[in-house]
Amino acid sequence: MKINRPLVTTSIFFMISAVLCVFMLSSTLHADDLSFNTPYTLRMHTASQIMRHRIFVDRQGVFVIDFSTSSVQENETDSYWNIRLIDSQLKTVVEMSISGDADRQSSARLRLPMGYYDLRITPGSSFSPAEFTLVLLFESELDILVEREPNDHPLNATPIEAGRTILGNAQDPKDVDIFVLRVGEPGYLTVQLEADRVLSGHHWSIALQRGTQEIIPLLLDHRLNQSEEIRVSAGSYYIYVTAAESDWSDADYRLTSRFTPLGQENPVDLTLGEYRQGVVFPGEQGTAFLFTYSEEDQGSAALRWRSMQESPGFCSVVLFNDISEVVWEAKIAASERVFAALLPDLSSGEYHLNVMPHEGLPETTYAFELGIFLAMQLPLRLELQIGNADLMVNGVRNELDPGFSTTPILLHDRTMLPIRSIVAAFGGVILWEEETERVSIICNGHRLELIIGEDVALLDGIRVSVGVAPLVLGGRTMLPLRFIGEALGCLVEWIEDGERIIIYN
Repeated sequence: MKINRPLVTTSIFFMISAVLCVFMLSSTLHADDLSFNTPYTLRMHTASQIMRHRIFVDRQGVFVIDFSTSSVQENETDSYWNIRLIDSQLKTVVEMSISGDADRQSSARLRLPMGYYDLRITPGSSFSPAEFTLVLLFESELDILVEREPNDHPLNATPIEAGRTILGNAQDPKDVDIFVLRVGEPGYLTVQLEADRVLSGHHWSIALQRGTQEIIPLLLDHRLNQSEEIRVSAGSYYIYVTAAESDWSDADYRLTSRFTPLGQENPVDLTLGEYRQGVVFPGEQGTAFLFTYSEEDQGSAALRWRSMQESPGFCSVVLFNDISEVVWEAKIAASERVFAALLPDLSSGEYHLNVMPHEGLPETTYAFELGIFLAMQLPLRLELQIGNADLMVNGVRNELDPGFSTTPILLHDRTMLPIRSIVAAFGGVILWEEETERVSIICNGHRLELIIGEDVALLDGIRVSVGVAPLVLGGRTMLPLRFIGEALGCLVEWIEDGERIIIYN
């Protein structure tokens, strides 16, 4: 058979062209194993480990590498990481070294030629396996706003939005550009200044001011692609960009600001059914947790809290869904050793759980543990009812007070009842001292001591308020159910309909 070579060659050419066209139309900036604009919490496991991410840039814009340590890491002075971006010619484009105890985010902003790049993360010579968060961002040239009108007075300040890049131009050393940024809530503002082209002998100075407050200079050097992160409260901020140095050549600059709401800066991954540690630092900085609830997760979800230290004041705990709506919130006393609460029915999706200081929390670091547990992950489910002598244990009927038919009662809006069968169901024991009328409960790793008629108890050796004093009624010792249950790490739920009480261990 005779082959028409020109026709075959032409067909192959068109096929390759079609494939390239499809690729060029559908391709975007990507890394082979990371998604852009998504935070990734990572950890180096060995001193010889190298994390490599291949990145492809296929359009003009600004590439950003954001790197930050986890907010719960402490005393990691011996841990640091080296971050290098290498081009296809094996030349280092940018290199950063981040300490494990760094308290702020570091980032590099780059205008890269199109092509492939290799991002490498390696541990430093002094190694400790601490967590860090990596975010890769890309700002297309289409997202850049151009400012050309005079704006050298606050009345003429150019409004800008966080997350947008604006192209400005300071004409000479006496020139100043003023921008106004409105912040709706407390958080962290990251400001970046980048030169359109590098010219020796000149730079810009940049400063931030809120109202009539003192101007805050930002220590930025556009030649190093640096950014500065500062803590801000709600309000309007003026950003001043001034040309400096005498040897000046006209050049444009790119000004970018990013805002992160307080408590959402470095979410800690939370696995359902496990505890994770969190820290509330002096001031208003808290900890954000991130967890996913899927269709396979059946039953109610419960938050369980353990205080790691004694502290006055309260913490605010707020649960957000993936569109930033408040799903649930609570105020937890920092002095509570154990706290538990049922969450509302959750739909499938990603949730943020933010823990922030509330009223009365002192200017000291406060540590806690929390976890999200499903009902099926909790070993036991007990159910009682006011005026009913039955105790249901995982659906099996038992007597609450065998041989006496004692029923739970309400006293000063508190459920009072004999507690021995409940403690026994949880694998604990009760000790009774006749002379002192002292009840000692040992259960779930806790020791709780109460005295008849006294409103103060000892929980693991620490004095706590009971709320209503234990009493003897009809020869039976009646104790407050919610206080006992929560002190022993249980979840106590009151259901108004039918005056029922459900306890999860």
